[in-house]
Amino acid sequence: FGIEGGVGTVCVEGMTKVRTSQELFESQEHLIYETEMLFAVFRQNNFQALEKDLRFALLESFTLHLRNFINFFYPEKEFNTDIYAKDFFVPGEWKSVVPPISPALETARKRANKEVGHLTTERISGVTKKKEWQIGELALEISLLIELFCKRATAKELTLETKERILSALPRQNAYVQPGT
Repeated sequence: FGIEGGVGTVCVEGMTKVRTSQELFESQEHLIYETEMLFAVFRQNNFQALEKDLRFALLESFTLHLRNFINFFYPEKEFNTDIYAKDFFVPGEWKSVVPPISPALETARKRANKEVGHLTTERISGVTKKKEWQIGELALEISLLIELFCKRATAKELTLETKERILSALPRQNAYVQPGT
């Protein structure tokens, strides 16, 4: 089902690997971890008051966990060893319920890839508004997708305990406005 290449095995378009129930079960601890880490960083009060190094480390953590979720919900390229939201649904169902990727999430993925995940000439230099991350808005948007995923994934593939742990890691709705992010 895949073509062997460099680092991973890329799936041929339209021929993705079907996950076993065991693989999906074992991946659930990682979904919980990603959710907990993404929102642990988000919950840092007074983000801008932190020392620069710590603020940047937390921001990088947030963007990497955010990118993991964006790729989980909206993969650009699929790898045989990666888990995707669609794996927890009957074929075609996830695509029918998930909204199209928003410009904000697409931009965040590109920025995380270019500004955090790689050393490139496409990093934004200096202190500029373009370099700011809209953490509150991005956290809200990804949390809505996480909720949708948890509510719609089959109980056979995503356990009730996992759903509860993931949903309990999400901030309350009024927590998404953060000053100075």
